[in-house]
Amino acid sequence: MQQTLVTTTHADSKVFLRNTLLANATFSALCGLLGLFDARGVDQLLGLGMPSVVLLLGIGLLFFAGVLLWVATRPQIQRGVVQLITALDIGWVVGSALLLWSHLVAFSNGGWWAVAIIADIIAFFALLEVIGLRKLESAK
Repeated sequence: MQQTLVTTTHADSKVFLRNTLLANATFSALCGLLGLFDARGVDQLLGLGMPSVVLLLGIGLLFFAGVLLWVATRPQIQRGVVQLITALDIGWVVGSALLLWSHLVAFSNGGWWAVAIIADIIAFFALLEVIGLRKLESAK
C-alpha cells in the first residue's frame, strides 16, 4: 500500500486566501447593493423603521467589498491587511450578536433571522480567512 504525502504550496495557499476574500467581497457587494437599491424593503424586513440606516450600511458594505476586491487582486497578499479584514468580520459578528441578544433593536422575526444568518456567513468568512493566513504561513 502506497502512502501519498499531500503538501500545500505557497501558491495554493494564496489561491485559497484570494478566493476567500473574493467570496467575502461578492457577498458584501450583494448585501450592499440590496441596501443601496432597496433600503425601504430591507428596512421593512428588519423592522427597523430607519431606511436611511440601511442605505448607509449598504454604502459602507460596497466600500468594504471594494477594499476586499483590491486586497484579493494585489500581486502580494498583505498579512496585516487580511488580519484587519478578519478583525472587522469578527467585529460585525460580535456586534450582530450584541444587537440580537441585548434587544437594543426591536427587529422583526424575519429581521432577527436575517441578521443572525448574515452573521453566521460572516463568521464563516472570518474562519476561512484565519485558515488561509495559517496555510500561507505554513507554506513558506
